[in-house]
Amino acid sequence: MPPSTALLKSTFDAAISKYGVKYKRLPFPYNPAYNEALFKKLDLKKDYPDSSKLDIIDAYAGLNGFTMGLQEYLKPRKHVLMTEVSTHHKFWQELLDQKLPCTENMELLKEDSYKWETYTDLEEKKLISPEIQPRDKVNSTLLFHGCLTHDEGFLVQMLTCMQNQNWIFKYGSTRLLLWVKSSTASKLLAEIGSRKRRTITIQREAYSNSRLIGAPDTPEMRELFEHLDPFFYKLEGDLKSSGRNPLKWEPCLVELTPRKDLPDIIDMQEFDYVIGKLNMMASTNLSNSVALLGAGAKEYFQDKLSPEVLKLTSSELPLEEYVKITEEFHYWPFKPDLRYEFAEKSLDDFYS
Repeated sequence: MPPSTALLKSTFDAAISKYGVKYKRLPFPYNPAYNEALFKKLDLKKDYPDSSKLDIIDAYAGLNGFTMGLQEYLKPRKHVLMTEVSTHHKFWQELLDQKLPCTENMELLKEDSYKWETYTDLEEKKLISPEIQPRDKVNSTLLFHGCLTHDEGFLVQMLTCMQNQNWIFKYGSTRLLLWVKSSTASKLLAEIGSRKRRTITIQREAYSNSRLIGAPDTPEMRELFEHLDPFFYKLEGDLKSSGRNPLKWEPCLVELTPRKDLPDIIDMQEFDYVIGKLNMMASTNLSNSVALLGAGAKEYFQDKLSPEVLKLTSSELPLEEYVKITEEFHYWPFKPDLRYEFAEKSLDDFYS
């Protein structure tokens, strides 16, 4: 291990020892061997050949050694860390106060990674200055890394922004490297026919290309994910002794990039409505679950969908069939007014 890496590891481990005691989740260690294996899977140098033009946004920056691995490996122009958690902020501040050579271009902000204005502030304050690039390749000037093990809703919003080509995707095909709970990863990456296939699965298929890059090396994780060929790593500590269910939140690293060939969806709001309603009864045949789309929908879709499709459950339905159902829904004269549907949902979210 080079002296600079050894110094970084000892500094990081010391900070983990100090701040990790009250940490509710096992930290991903600063482990050069793990990082190297993950970088090999990602092949980052191919898409970021000129690091002097690269900005990294690090959302919900926690006690994660992969953040330091990215910094050391890519040597970006600017690496912005954002966290509003006091423990995490103190952890990173103490680490940056050591003034190690590899951390000199890191910027720590006590900001909420969920708020839209947080990202507009980054632009206005010139903390990031990515280029707008063609969407047929990964943007070489911006990389997003974040820990979303607490918030699946933010991930859904990211997928929607991919389709809308706004937020950080206004610059082009921005790569996301996201740490998510294993339960989220199993839904996100579920294959056709899987009982874990849900609304978020269809959204992921429609808007992004995705890969599972890393997962914890446990028998449960290997059973779930071995067919996806991730790098399996050992986490330090014992989740079970803390009373937590490792299947629900052990951190997995997922890569998402916007699709170049977005499906021809006639109406995005209606598409989200259709996939959301049908996946409320994911194990029920479509001949019955289409009734959830509105009064009279069961009779309407009996004539519009083939007998073969009506026999399928929502978890067996491929993306292209969801697109077709959305089109039939769009031209249905008696479809429900989604303005009221989504208004009610917004009010439910407000009062919940």
